[in-house]
Amino acid sequence: MTRTSERVFWSGAYEKPVIGDEKGTPRKGEGGIEDRVPGSQRLQTTTRKLVISDAGDMAYDYSDATLTFDLKNGQKFSLKISSVRVWKKEGGQWKVAVQFSAPQDSNRLFILRTPAGQGHAPFSSASSRVHGEILTLERF
Repeated sequence: MTRTSERVFWSGAYEKPVIGDEKGTPRKGEGGIEDRVPGSQRLQTTTRKLVISDAGDMAYDYSDATLTFDLKNGQKFSLKISSVRVWKKEGGQWKVAVQFSAPQDSNRLFILRTPAGQGHAPFSSASSRVHGEILTLERF
């Protein structure tokens, strides 16, 4: 999959979204990037919806996938995820401009916190509603 030079990527494997060629800060914990065997990652994706702009230069898709990889302790790790991607056509080639992915496991809850810590709202990884505030995402 080809990416734009300024693509935005976030999968929850990193502390915050990664922009362009930035090196993201991996989250710690089971299945974290630092615990994975390099080169063992496999992703099987099923696109559920694809919409192309009338101009034919932008598109978005919603996909489900199974992500599997080996851990350094010898175990295998598997996770079902869903993603939203925004595609941009550059030089006749489709490239990913934005990708946000999250686990499908509805038992994994997150907390949204305002930057000043002024309250929070729990939500499942499948949905969120944000109105007028910049919020950060934390696992608990």
